[in-house]
Amino acid sequence: MRLQGFRKKMQLLDPFTYVDRLVIAKLEKQSERTKFIVFCACLLFLAIASISLVPMFSNSIPLLVILIAGLSLYYYTNRKEGLNWAIYISFAFVFAFVIFSAIGLLLGSSSPMVIVLSGSMEPLYHRGDVIILQGATAQNLQGAEVSLAEETLAETSFADFAAADYLGSGQIKKIKFTATGQEIDVTEEGSIVVYWSALLQKPIIHRVAAKLHAADGWFVLTKGDANPQLDQDCGEVVYGRPAKSCIQLYPVKVQELQGKALGSIPFIGCFKLWLLDDLGSLIAKREIPPDFTGLC
Repeated sequence: MRLQGFRKKMQLLDPFTYVDRLVIAKLEKQSERTKFIVFCACLLFLAIASISLVPMFSNSIPLLVILIAGLSLYYYTNRKEGLNWAIYISFAFVFAFVIFSAIGLLLGSSSPMVIVLSGSMEPLYHRGDVIILQGATAQNLQGAEVSLAEETLAETSFADFAAADYLGSGQIKKIKFTATGQEIDVTEEGSIVVYWSALLQKPIIHRVAAKLHAADGWFVLTKGDANPQLDQDCGEVVYGRPAKSCIQLYPVKVQELQGKALGSIPFIGCFKLWLLDDLGSLIAKREIPPDFTGLC
């Protein structure tokens, strides 16, 4: 009897218990036309939610197509169960968004979790790891600090205020700042941050190589541990076009960082990568993405 009572109490903590009681139970009494409208509304909501609501699962067009096609086929063969699953999945997105937002509020980041998409931070992070972020500020970021009080760095290319010193192997060794003559070593001691790369159209998880205090605010230069060059070492940038391959045209303003790495959960993001990146690449290009490492 005590065990049964405990189970009933645990059910009260399950949000889907209330979906059953307050939504599905009442919907069973409605007309078929109303149920069909609700089903279509769920599909529309899922289309919006899977693309935009939870940033961690953005750019999920392949998943969206599979999900909507599967639900539509299920609804066609079994209207009751198809409608119920559409409702359950819709509320799952709602609950995920609420939890995601609550974690973000707690940690001070609009994107408290991101998935590692490449091997640029190996061996520390691997493709498929989920990184937990906290808000980033100039005060809580670690990295070699450089004062460029006379410089404005917003939309200023790296080549206009600094130069990189590379070893014979092509690995960056030092950064020399033109205005002050200051030199700093590039190490693996800076904070790990996440920012959005407009060039690559995806979030980048890299380490702070330098923290710059300029006339127009605080900025960072970044680098992947497994990459030989700075993200911002683009050569001369003319009309938004870099002279050489790079990741980010300009230094990243601290206020535009998505967050600072607080910890990681290994490989749980692999499912998203298998279903979206890897499957999408196979369908569109008939090949596995170049960042695929044999696991995800």
